[in-house]
Amino acid sequence: MATITLSDLTFLFKIVPVKIGPNAAENRKADTHWYPPTSMEDFILDEANSTGWCRWSANGVQEGVHSVNTSSPDDDVCSVFFDSERDHFLVTPVDCAQGGVQGLLEDVGIGWSRVTFQHLDNGRHGMISKLSFHDHYHWLGAQGSSTWMPQLLPKTYDNNARRDEYTGLIGELSLLLAFAAFSCEPRRNDMITTIRESFHPPNWIYRERNTPSVKLFPYCHDQGLIVRIRPDSSSRIGRPELENFKNGVYGVLIIPQP
Repeated sequence: MATITLSDLTFLFKIVPVKIGPNAAENRKADTHWYPPTSMEDFILDEANSTGWCRWSANGVQEGVHSVNTSSPDDDVCSVFFDSERDHFLVTPVDCAQGGVQGLLEDVGIGWSRVTFQHLDNGRHGMISKLSFHDHYHWLGAQGSSTWMPQLLPKTYDNNARRDEYTGLIGELSLLLAFAAFSCEPRRNDMITTIRESFHPPNWIYRERNTPSVKLFPYCHDQGLIVRIRPDSSSRIGRPELENFKNGVYGVLIIPQP
């Protein structure tokens, strides 16, 4: 097989906006911090603004490529909300509208949690931060770049102890796409346009938004996103290759730069 590079990355994705129902009780833990609900009955899907299944590749975003909208065990899934009180994302590696959060809570004792990072020192690319659901740190391995911070990640994720270097990003593609979609309105055309124009590994292309970010209060405590990613069966990039892309084997997804 020919050598795989970042230009070969391709996958299918689907993003569905989800709201917390008006009758859901506010979920605050003993530390008084806000979290989304854990019961599937407390979420309302906005199917009208679902992206449907799309194909992402270096050539852009192709819409309407998948006729089967059911879930697959091969999907990477995440549900994401934003806590404006602490200025950070709350995530879970399951579909919150299908009862996954409560099941996860019962199985491993963790439902919603803050996004985490693994800090990796890559000699060629400098410090790399690997996005994940349950890892060591709640902040980046070094400074975030002004080209994607605060649009992709808010400045609360900056590593102020390492002001002399910048970090690149690898890790969960579902989280990266969720963060991209959180930089615009949760409308189908806005989300697809944002991903088409700005998500260009190894770069994030900064563009001014004509609509407000979902991260604005109080919108953020009501509106979330469910993201699914699966291998593109029409390409040579299968599950093992997608895992390699997530792990930075073929290159850094978002490169370090000032």
